[in-house]
Amino acid sequence: MFKTNNQTTLSIATIPTGNSDSDKNFQVIKYITELKHNYSTKKEDRVYFHNKGQSTSITTGGSHSLSVNFDYNDEEEAHRYLLSLLLGDATSVNNQFIKITLKNISRQIGQHVEISGKATINFKNHAPSGGADGLLKFELDILPQDDAWVVEDIAD
Repeated sequence: MFKTNNQTTLSIATIPTGNSDSDKNFQVIKYITELKHNYSTKKEDRVYFHNKGQSTSITTGGSHSLSVNFDYNDEEEAHRYLLSLLLGDATSVNNQFIKITLKNISRQIGQHVEISGKATINFKNHAPSGGADGLLKFELDILPQDDAWVVEDIAD
């Protein structure tokens, strides 16, 4: 949920091993300050280093990801789950599931668009804002896994 009255939501499955959407327990990531789609047609060679001395090498063609910034709130289950991913095993950031609901975009009347699928979470930054409010700000990238994101029209 964004800080505006925009009806777009981004959710993450807090039980990614579940078989159905209800088993996955999708929770809305609230207090999002920025959600941006990144797309590149440039071919890249990337090497990711994990904290256990392993590395993963990936060559990409066209690539896309979502950049998300949000203000952390310990009362939100999705925020606590993302914090546990950050503090946990580096390999646990793979095989996560997300769902984006775009209420104000539709290909047909009386419906809205929903994008969902498997993803890898890449944490970029997590630090107190430094302001008087002392908010903890998170920045992360969500990368599609297995080219398996599905775009559907859902009835309102």
